[in-house]
Formats: sequence, C-alpha cells, structure tokens
Amino acid sequence: MAKMTFRFSTECEMELSGTSYEDIYLKFKDFMHGNQHIARQANLKVCPPESVQVFFEVEHSGHVHEIEQFKGSYETDIRQNCETTELMIPQKDMVLATDEGEFHTVWSVSSH
Repeated sequence: MAKMTFRFSTECEMELSGTSYEDIYLKFKDFMHGNQHIARQANLKVCPPESVQVFFEVEHSGHVHEIEQFKGSYETDIRQNCETTELMIPQKDMVLATDEGEFHTVWSVSSH
C-alpha cells in the first residue's frame, strides 16, 4: 500500500471538551506548547489549503518536495517533482517455503 504525507498552511477548527471552560483552555494551552496528545483527543476540522503551495513526502523517503502552484494533475504536481525510484511501491508477492522449512518473502516493485 502506498503512503504520502502532505503539509500545507490552512485554517482548522478544534473542539475540546472538559470539566470546565478553564480545563478546556488549559488543554488548548498544552496543545499550543506542543502536547500532541491533546490533538488526538480533539474533534478537528481541517479546511482546504489557504495557499496553492503544498509540500509532500512519498512514504518515508526523507525528501520533502514542493508543489509551488497546485494544479490538480498527478503528472504535474507529483511525478514531475519526484525521482522515479521514489514512486516505486514495494509489493509482497508471495512467501516461499523451502524443503528445510525456511520461509522467504519475494518482493517486487511496481511504479504508480
């Protein structure tokens, strides 16, 4: 299965619950100081990007690419900004058993 991460500037809305309004505020304060546990508890609404500039990473390649002007075309926005090898998806084809009872995984690569 393929995976990509996108990063962009946007507006979001966070709904928090608590025992009091002060409790809710303190949770938000913790979030503002980097506590990601709060974000996982919150009801979040993410709005479309405010800018046409979008960054993306394919799998865990460690290479962040920039789409300067989002066009809505995979070819233009993704393929032209990546190395061909980054777009190859490893796929588990089969597991082979030998006469000695050992198992070996056979992998192939497809580009999408």
